[in-house]
Amino acid sequence: MTDRPLSINTKGQRREAEELGAYDLVNHYEDVFSARFRWLRGPEGMPVDWPERMLFRYGLLGTAEAFGSMQLAGGSVGLTGIYGQPLNWFPKCDGVQIPDGWLQAHDGPTVHIPNVPQDEIEPLCELMADAWRCMKTNIMGMSQPVIIQGTVGAELNVKECGQAVDGYKPRIFTLDRASMDAKALDLGAKDHTESLIKTINDIDCEILARFGIKSAGTEKASGVSPEETLSIAQELRLRLERDLEIRRRFCEEVQDVLPGLRVEPAPGLMDDAAKTRPDKEEDDNEE
Repeated sequence: MTDRPLSINTKGQRREAEELGAYDLVNHYEDVFSARFRWLRGPEGMPVDWPERMLFRYGLLGTAEAFGSMQLAGGSVGLTGIYGQPLNWFPKCDGVQIPDGWLQAHDGPTVHIPNVPQDEIEPLCELMADAWRCMKTNIMGMSQPVIIQGTVGAELNVKECGQAVDGYKPRIFTLDRASMDAKALDLGAKDHTESLIKTINDIDCEILARFGIKSAGTEKASGVSPEETLSIAQELRLRLERDLEIRRRFCEEVQDVLPGLRVEPAPGLMDDAAKTRPDKEEDDNEE
């Protein structure tokens, strides 16, 4: 059964589809997270970003047999050891058909992220979606900041005029009063878009930092010192190196069932965090 075309949806459904919600933002940052590393020579037909998407959604990646071949699958932790490492895990399936044996606990090497990225950033995405909605309301308030004051019970004819320009119909209202006294009052809507945009940028910078991605534009605007910039770059570099080491160790441990599996960082990902270095260090290297 296919969805109804947007042209025949109700006005409420069209308005809801136009809203940028937390779910849409989570999907956006899933794309960003899954683009950091590429998994190569995996099972036949597996997209290069599939393992990263499983880690983003569930915080755990392992190997499980499905339909006669070994696959990479996301899952949830079963028992844990004294160091918090998974002793066994349960595969999860996003499809309709659950492969045989996936309801039982599985053993073997895993990539485990204790703080599931999707759960970690969801509250931040909700705040960002609220800021977007507030900014939309603020812009609408500034574009139509009038109310009509008149006699209770009297009739007032309001005509809407305007012509569509590049898909947007500007609303210009004219008042036709015949038997009542009416006037337009300025609502005095204030511009809060700058503070809302700053809030959105700060949340975006925080989410990217948790992924180990440097947000140079926000960092420059904040006016941090060179020492602070170097500290941020080192922190992000350490995070990326740790993430890559965990994934490569997993690839080595599953070579017996998935020979040739390897993971590589996206081009330029590891270089961006190391671009900022103190001048003294550069001089020492030259010597």
